[in-house]
Amino acid sequence: VTGSVYLDQYNNQINSRAKADKGKCSAAKTLLEEGLVICREIKSDNGAADSLRLLASAYSHLGMHDKARGTLKEALDLTCSCVGQMTAEVAACHEQMAFICQKQADEIRQQVNIHKEYIVTNLMSCYHSPGRRVRVAGLQNKPEFNGLEGVVVKVGALRIVVRLHNDKELKLKPENVQPLIPTAAKLQELILKIQDIAQERIASSKKAYRIQIKVTGVKHVNTAVSCYALATAYMKTWKPADTGEAVVLLIKADKIRLRVGDERHDTKNIYSNALSEAKVALARFDEVGRLSAVPCCWFPTSPQEDKEHMSQLFAGLQVRDGKRGSPSMSSEVMYQGLRLYGLFDMTASVSDPVDQADFVAIACDELQRMKLEANCNSAPAAPAGS
Repeated sequence: VTGSVYLDQYNNQINSRAKADKGKCSAAKTLLEEGLVICREIKSDNGAADSLRLLASAYSHLGMHDKARGTLKEALDLTCSCVGQMTAEVAACHEQMAFICQKQADEIRQQVNIHKEYIVTNLMSCYHSPGRRVRVAGLQNKPEFNGLEGVVVKVGALRIVVRLHNDKELKLKPENVQPLIPTAAKLQELILKIQDIAQERIASSKKAYRIQIKVTGVKHVNTAVSCYALATAYMKTWKPADTGEAVVLLIKADKIRLRVGDERHDTKNIYSNALSEAKVALARFDEVGRLSAVPCCWFPTSPQEDKEHMSQLFAGLQVRDGKRGSPSMSSEVMYQGLRLYGLFDMTASVSDPVDQADFVAIACDELQRMKLEANCNSAPAAPAGS
């Protein structure tokens, strides 16, 4: 019970946008883990299921998302055995799973996009912001911390506060905070993970929506909420077909809201703004060549934008290679740079040296191939009633 209270207090801090006390969340995790052990010892399946759901929330707050999802899957199985599959409790588990997937995918996506920005700009400031993953380096007085990884929690005028994995915080000079740059293989792993989690979010949202209709019927405010949640999950893939599906679902969610007489101003605005955003996103796909080369991770771009981005990347790679302003680069530098950017399967044959025009043309051809391959079965749906 105390663990649940601590977790509620932590959630209230987040909702009120006050400074969240991670220590309280850690204490909640410890108490809930102890409570779970007791529930299992006394063979209280309902108590264990409740503890697991709360634990999943605590793990997610602490950034332990994989463990949170695994814990919630255990809670889901136990809840199904206790109360049945088509119940409000099971729907709540699926909704919680979708939320954790959203949070994890957003965090990894931010990490990937910061990396892309750094590869293009070479600005250390990309990593000198709260939430960025970094590595400690160059400490003379405390060399034992060099090489350790952490997360930026605060940026001051002269010092950057970095929290290490053991929760120890260091106040460091900017030159002692280096970007944690993933290898091409690690970057590809992160992108694939985002895509897997995005699909898991959609699957969980679908199940919650289907169960909600069964439990409360179509004409219910909770069904509208579940319909809206599924639509927002589809929106985050940045595929034409999924965006079209999101428009259809958002129209449906707003119709349900009207039927049940939910005229709350904030709810009305949320649904209306989401539908407008989805329609704009869908209309953008009318532009020839505007697609996402890496769905769930990269925004859809036009061929012209691709050319501009690749020109910027060419300049950034020249700086990294110590040849700022040079008209050409080696094919090795080109291939390494494009893979670090996210073009993992480059097969084009090119001879040295590679000038900017050739670089941009080769990279854009690869982006076009990636777009077509990733969106080959993604024709936009026709949104009825739009």
